[in-house]
Amino acid sequence: MAEAKTRVLLLFGGRSAEHEISIISARFIVDSLDRSRFEPLLVAITPDGRWQLLDEEQLTTTKDPREAKLEPGGPVAWLRPMPDRADREGTLHVEGRAPISFDVAFPVLHGPMGEDGTVQGLFELCSVPYVGAGVTGS
Repeated sequence: MAEAKTRVLLLFGGRSAEHEISIISARFIVDSLDRSRFEPLLVAITPDGRWQLLDEEQLTTTKDPREAKLEPGGPVAWLRPMPDRADREGTLHVEGRAPISFDVAFPVLHGPMGEDGTVQGLFELCSVPYVGAGVTGS
């Protein structure tokens, strides 16, 4: 019997000046994931702060930050704080769709509101396990 794949929420883009670099970093991570073990769930944050669910085809393939951009039109997505949740599994809420569960969040955000503990604090409030340093370490 095959083991279930670990669903990884990749959160990238963001509101910092390093928005485009974050998009390129996310592409490298998606391309490097062992698909026999991991299933990516892509959530982009637009420069104005809107979270949107993307398909892989919508994630840029360029390595040039001047050409990196997010394709518009993905459905709005969000996390809901659930501090008493015991199962430590994430739930992504998506406009017009059923909620999507995931196993771990991987923040691929650079600069302020990504590497400064902000998003890590959100994950803590939502009882979502995540990759990387915690709130204080960030």
